[in-house]
Amino acid sequence: MASRAPAATAKLRHVALVFRHGDRAPAVPGASGSSEAEAEEEAWRGTLPSAELTEAMDSRFPVRSKATSAPHGMSAQPFEMLTRQGGMQTLQLGRSLRGAYGPLQPGSIEVMASNFRRTQQSAQYFLAGLLAPEAATGTCLSAEGLEATASTDVTTLVMEECKVDSFSRNAAEIVERLKGIEERLDFAGREVGDLAETRGMLERLPLFSAPAGAMHGKFSWLHGYDVLTCYAAHPELPPPSSVAAIAAHGPAAASHVLWRFSQYYEDPQILRLTAGDLLLHMSEQMERCRAALGIWDGAWPGYAAEVRLELWQLPEDSQDPIEANFGLHRAREALPPGVGWPLGLPGTTFGEHLRAASLIHLEVHG
Repeated sequence: MASRAPAATAKLRHVALVFRHGDRAPAVPGASGSSEAEAEEEAWRGTLPSAELTEAMDSRFPVRSKATSAPHGMSAQPFEMLTRQGGMQTLQLGRSLRGAYGPLQPGSIEVMASNFRRTQQSAQYFLAGLLAPEAATGTCLSAEGLEATASTDVTTLVMEECKVDSFSRNAAEIVERLKGIEERLDFAGREVGDLAETRGMLERLPLFSAPAGAMHGKFSWLHGYDVLTCYAAHPELPPPSSVAAIAAHGPAAASHVLWRFSQYYEDPQILRLTAGDLLLHMSEQMERCRAALGIWDGAWPGYAAEVRLELWQLPEDSQDPIEANFGLHRAREALPPGVGWPLGLPGTTFGEHLRAASLIHLEVHG
């Protein structure tokens, strides 16, 4: 379906954007506890932004955190952290919005991030792309290039109020429901049948057997897949021999982890507990849009993938004075005909809910 452009005299009043963090190091070291652990740590440390640039980002786009704990990932460095490549991905996302909407005033922007260091850094790089002049960023972002950029805060809320990390707040209840799903015959049968070989290979990773390892011997499909996927995204890094030996099983592991998540989110209670805050008053609408447009291709959303909603003020003689454009995974499309406002809300009320439930706010006037 082709995009439907608003009337020429329409005015864009509000944009809400939710995006995934950029490329990161694996959550856990694949060679943990082995003789290759130190070399692996140094290799991933070499992918991180420089200390000078990180300091400049924290100065120009300070994180104002109301959280009661340190950001997740800080104690695991370099693991779990945003890489230079990930920073450039979210920087480019910010630039694309700058190109779409023109220069914006910092006071018209509100940015929130969950209490993960990689998401906070992703928000900072996004702001650099959105606010810094193109000549100041170029292809190699530097601390000096940020000096003339307006300062804007990144806000992290306490866990009880964080709209983008409901999982942490509801973890105990979510885990119990996940256990019930994983005990289903079709779920368990799939893993001991067709995927038995892949699981057996993943279990050979040192991180699942090392007494001092991050997982302390506990197998996890997610962490095994994550290690293989992160190395696949960084061919410049020589993987530990234990990782290289099972690299061919990466696609099968990725496909299965995606299937597992699809089973989890078919449970409406899990969907509510993990994403209810973020998609409040919008989830039904967005699902209908996704189905009508056929946007989702069955693959993981890429790093810096976005969901974007635009609120337009149309001419007074229009049938509805408010229109919304919906975009998912960079494929920006208008709402299809016949898809109404979420929960029957009029446009003005929808705009209020949009503000309450979104991560990035951009106020655009003109």
